[in-house]
Amino acid sequence: MAETFVQTGSWDLAKAKILATNALQCRSASSALRLERELRPRLKTLTHDQIHFAAAATTDDRTAIAWLAACKRTRFLFDFAVESLREKLAATPKLT
Repeated sequence: MAETFVQTGSWDLAKAKILATNALQCRSASSALRLERELRPRLKTLTHDQIHFAAAATTDDRTAIAWLAACKRTRFLFDFAVESLREKLAATPKLT
């Protein structure tokens, strides 16, 4: 979706193109619409630079950006990540 948004420069045009080409590779039009409706608001929380990075990123980097977008969109995920990761990072030995 980020690639399509960068190409079109518009969320509405990106949505139309994604649904018309089945870019999300869904079995049904209703599934594609539902998935697009879930992903677009998450991506819209990202900064301009983050969206452009996601459009050109590797699979691992896209996964990280998708997690960032989900955390920015959903407070529960953000709170969970902060609590869980803080504990893990605090327990991790520091490299010198």
